[in-house]
Amino acid sequence: MKTVRISPLTRVEGHGRVDLNLQDGRVAGVKVSLIESPRLFEGLVLGRDQFEVPALVCRICAICSGVHRVAACQALERAPAVSIPPRAQAIRELLLLGGHIESHCLHLFCLVLPDLEGGESVLDLLRAGNQWARDGLVLKAFGNRIQELAGGRAIYPVNVEVGGVLRDPEPAAM
Repeated sequence: MKTVRISPLTRVEGHGRVDLNLQDGRVAGVKVSLIESPRLFEGLVLGRDQFEVPALVCRICAICSGVHRVAACQALERAPAVSIPPRAQAIRELLLLGGHIESHCLHLFCLVLPDLEGGESVLDLLRAGNQWARDGLVLKAFGNRIQELAGGRAIYPVNVEVGGVLRDPEPAAM
């Protein structure tokens, strides 16, 4: 049996590789390894005021900063059993959904689509008039807009705080 290793595996978060096990010229097995290094953010929050923690923790990742901020707030609210008003909960959920849309579009249209379409990057596809790339970036921008409305900005949101949210999105913007 022969093993072919593809390393590094690009266009993924973290460090990745693929091992293909070949037997008689055919693929007999595949192993995908994706490893994300520890970021050790826990040490940054030791001794900090609880109201500083969400802003620090959301810097773990710019792409998923909203989910990190919401998770930090939820963890801090769980200890003293703080109840979140339903409206604030809905705004947080909206922030998370916008983040999911943006993140999935980034992955599918900016990282995967160029490989499927034989392009070097999404920019090459856009220059060639690829409709999937164009529509994918429009959808990605929509996810960012949702994050801006619910989180105050698309990256490193500021609207979600321990105890709820600071403000409702403007009705006209919604």
